[in-house]
Amino acid sequence: MRTKKGIFYYVFAFWYFMDIILRTDFEDKINLFLGRLVDISSPDINKVVDYSVLFLLVIQIVFFQKYTMKELYTLLLASLPVVIATITSGNNHLISVLLFAAAAKNADFDKVIRLAYILLLITITFVIVMCFLGVLTDYTMYRHSLLRHSLGFEHPNRLGLRCFQLAACHCYLYRNKRKRLLTAVLLLALAYFAYKVPNSQTAYICLTILSGIFILAKVIEKNRRRERLVLRFFGLMTVFLSIGTVVLSFFNPKSLKLYDNIDRIMSRRFWWCYRMYKYYGVSWFGQKVSTIVPDKLYRGIFRQWYLDNAFFSILLCYGIVVYVVFTAIYLVTIYRYIQKSEFMMVAILFLYALYGIMTTGFYMMSHNIFLLAISTFFYGQSYFSERKIVQKDENLKLAINPR
Repeated sequence: MRTKKGIFYYVFAFWYFMDIILRTDFEDKINLFLGRLVDISSPDINKVVDYSVLFLLVIQIVFFQKYTMKELYTLLLASLPVVIATITSGNNHLISVLLFAAAAKNADFDKVIRLAYILLLITITFVIVMCFLGVLTDYTMYRHSLLRHSLGFEHPNRLGLRCFQLAACHCYLYRNKRKRLLTAVLLLALAYFAYKVPNSQTAYICLTILSGIFILAKVIEKNRRRERLVLRFFGLMTVFLSIGTVVLSFFNPKSLKLYDNIDRIMSRRFWWCYRMYKYYGVSWFGQKVSTIVPDKLYRGIFRQWYLDNAFFSILLCYGIVVYVVFTAIYLVTIYRYIQKSEFMMVAILFLYALYGIMTTGFYMMSHNIFLLAISTFFYGQSYFSERKIVQKDENLKLAINPR
């Protein structure tokens, strides 16, 4: 049993470490080294990692896991439309999520998040140090009058994303610790860093909200009724973010003043979604979508558009069927955690949904490792959940009948 669980952790650690490192100049340096080593004209380390991880995940799923008929049918029904849409769209992000979630059947979720947390601490520190030593490039750009820094990552927003991932992992792992005020202060400091250095708007907004949620968790921890109300609020807000913002994207923001003002605050994200919808339309099983589109008036001229709402991106790229399937899985997952009163987990899933209306990375495993939680949709009461429930029951028995 230990071998069956262990292989997943090794695969996850290898993939996550390489994903962070290869989003820097190290990608070109490694490709150059491989080209000299094996005499290949255009080596691609990303493909080597992707195919290696795919091979190992398939081995884990096929040879090291057992399934009930219900689990097999659930996996098949969820995977089939995603496979079709992946072929149609040429976008493989969602199929990667399903593969990881399917392979996580016997994994301890807490252990996976702890592994990601340690890797984030090590790699973020390493990349920043390499940047200050001049090994990696600090990509800079201006937003209005503020200079943005990537500190070695490929884009300032990537640095902001890693900061948010680190904070989310920390909050989840230390959700039961008593020094929550200190954690909240540290989160605000990290939010200030995300604002001042990479100036990643989505990151510093979500980090600030996460700090407030961490304090809120402390305030309501002994009041079950208030906790349930807050959890339901998070659930309803996730429904709005995943469905409501998609509906809004079908309408021109300039047609309503309030909507237009909100869209301005959000850097015209709804406007660009609306334009992409008018240009491509919506299909049942996906289509190839590019944000660089040819100008309709001038031949040979191309325009750069933006598609930053992850939910609308799924609808546009993968089609109606996959959008409905993915949204249903995500909402069922968060509902199950609400039922188990997993406050911090629900809060993080809600925050990632909020992150999702401002960046397409929401449905990518590299951006959102908490998507592994959808394995509870396929396998029901997961291993780690059962273990916690047993532990709670034992603690309750000891409290009633102390030895």
